[in-house]
Amino acid sequence: MDSVENPAYGAGVNMRCVGRFGREDDPNGTEYDNLVDIHSEKGALLKTSVNRAVIVCDNAGNLFSAGMGSVSVRLSLPYAIANGVYQPLAGGTDRTLTDLVIWGANFGDTYITQPGLYAALTPAGIEFTVWTSSGKHSILDVTSNAEANRDVVLEFVWDHLGRAYAGSTMALYVNGTLSAYGSGHLLDEALDGLYTADGSPVNANFCVMDSPSRKNSLNGVIRRLETHRRMGSLPSGATGRQIRAPAMSRGFSTLDFTFIGSEGSQVVIPEPEFDIVIPKEVNLHSVGPTGASRHVYGRDSGEVSEPQSLPIVPEDLPLGFEEIELP
Repeated sequence: MDSVENPAYGAGVNMRCVGRFGREDDPNGTEYDNLVDIHSEKGALLKTSVNRAVIVCDNAGNLFSAGMGSVSVRLSLPYAIANGVYQPLAGGTDRTLTDLVIWGANFGDTYITQPGLYAALTPAGIEFTVWTSSGKHSILDVTSNAEANRDVVLEFVWDHLGRAYAGSTMALYVNGTLSAYGSGHLLDEALDGLYTADGSPVNANFCVMDSPSRKNSLNGVIRRLETHRRMGSLPSGATGRQIRAPAMSRGFSTLDFTFIGSEGSQVVIPEPEFDIVIPKEVNLHSVGPTGASRHVYGRDSGEVSEPQSLPIVPEDLPLGFEEIELP
């Protein structure tokens, strides 16, 4: 994992903070209660609307491919999930942006492109999508429930060989329970070196808790994040206990970020900007760009009944203009 972006405000002492994901002493996936928030002591990332934190990896190809892999995310969310629908999204199908991103690979602005993967909370349920050149395939969880401020483990599995679940190529588990699966045709396409720009290869990105545009922000606490390159035995033991192959690739990451702390509120007032203005006299009796008098253009057939009336002077003249009286 390359970086955690965690913007802060104010000025003061620089401090260093390290978050650790995938530690061996983390509780297993069957322990979903977080009494007294014991997992915070083991490292967690708090995502709020203020800090807008997001986990980013610049090359998703180092984690998995579009045809095979798995991602496990352990979250604590401020609202409940009922029948697969996150409470703040209920009834919001008419919005322009409806989804809150859990994780995704090969994002553009707010959605993925091919080849890519997408997992999000939507008004219709928990969506998991895999998009390869053979087509875009999605499964939707419309049955799972989770309490607010209580740990929930979401595990997304995909395998083009049909080993995700009983011959299916995609599966989604919530707290160890199979909640959705599908058998869309997937191609095992790489997520690195997608094309070349300015002589350098471009890779698919990997984002957690938001899209790159920061328009799909999911607030909450993320306590554990695991990515697997191929089918294997997850430490939680929740996903596919009987159908896992022994081969597995597993990695750990230490996520560093720097923030600035300060006492009290900090107000930043930028310096004002001034534009150059050149004064110019304007004769309201004149018309046209050269200031020619009105009589040059002949009689106006649409003139008002009072020939001596003049145009109304604007209440607020632009900067650099002033009203003058003619002799």
